[in-house]
Parts: sequence; C-alpha cells; structure tokens
Amino acid sequence: MIQGNSEVTPLELADHEPRVNEWVWVRGKYRAKVVRVKYGTFIMQQHDRFEPMGMSGGPIFDASGKVIGNIGTKEPDGDLIGGATVGTIRKLIANY
Repeated sequence: MIQGNSEVTPLELADHEPRVNEWVWVRGKYRAKVVRVKYGTFIMQQHDRFEPMGMSGGPIFDASGKVIGNIGTKEPDGDLIGGATVGTIRKLIANY
C-alpha cells in the first residue's frame, strides 16, 4: 500500500524474450548468463555467486536495465536459477 505523497516508478519491461548466452543481472548487481529458454521460462547460470533465497519474484534485468524476467527457483546445490520470461510476465499482467 502506498501512503501519503509517495511516488512509485514502475520498472520498464524489455521488448524481447531472454536469449541463450545473453548476460542478465539479478538485483542489478549479480551477473548471470541465460543458458536455456523454453515454454515461457528461462534458466540462468550464476557468474557472480549469490544466494537468491528470499528473492523469488524479483526482477531480472537485461543490459539496458529493463526487466527481462523474474526469479523463480534455484537448483538446490548448483548455480542454476530459473524464472519466468518477460513474455510470461506480460501475459500475467494482461490477465490481472
């Protein structure tokens, strides 16, 4: 809930789906590389190691700073992270 005179600036959505070998950023500082895109989801391999616990639903940014997806799941003992693509996010917004 926004209270008082607070203003919110919405994040801009990317105009393309994630691409294999594309660099993306989690929370704007952790790099990952897209390794697979399929059925509205994508898998990223961490380059900068971080623990994404508590980041579920958080934005994944492309090189231009636009949202290209969001965080969903992490491989239990590895460095792969899955999420929904921007196309999936657009569909969810349209159906909201």
